[in-house]
Amino acid sequence: MSWMSGINVQLSKLFAFILSGFGAGVSGIILASNLYSGSAIFGDLYVLESIAVVVVGGTAITGGAGGVINTIVGALIMSVFKNGMTVVGIDVYAQQAFLGFLIIIAVAVTFDRSKVIIVK
Repeated sequence: MSWMSGINVQLSKLFAFILSGFGAGVSGIILASNLYSGSAIFGDLYVLESIAVVVVGGTAITGGAGGVINTIVGALIMSVFKNGMTVVGIDVYAQQAFLGFLIIIAVAVTFDRSKVIIVK
């Protein structure tokens, strides 16, 4: 058994995967009931948004400290941007391009050059 500081690491990982699978199942059921049908590609639209929320919340892609509160703040910021673009009447494809641009800006801001190994 793998114990670290009195915590069973393997049991904690197992619980995290169980909780993640349960959350994915519940969200799939909610999405399918919302659309009255099911398909494996319905969740593809939310992948970019989920990455954008975490990165805008301040979690570095290269690794580092993040948090639930930061992710919630990122989700609120993204919701305001997305709702504002919808109200203004910006096209859905332009909204996704803007989200990609926002991810690039957020990664550039949170990028830690000291962790990158330069091979010459």
